[in-house]
Amino acid sequence: SPTYAYGTPNLKSVKKSLSTREATARSADRESLLSSNTVVSTALGENNLVCVEDVIHEIFTAGDNFKAASNFLWPFKLTSPRG
Repeated sequence: SPTYAYGTPNLKSVKKSLSTREATARSADRESLLSSNTVVSTALGENNLVCVEDVIHEIFTAGDNFKAASNFLWPFKLTSPRG
């Protein structure tokens, strides 16, 4: 499947990256999968981000809590293209 490494992503690609690639989140300075809304609400509840969809929306729109949402996520591990 095609991936991206530069440019402006659309909502579908942001949602796919954070949902299906097993994105990891910082939770008490350790990695945890971003598969549960409990992880998000525990870490970002004070910023009114209570579910994975809220994090996706905040990252995509670069809203008021973008910095908190982006600091919550661990960087993605990219692989070089083959071929």
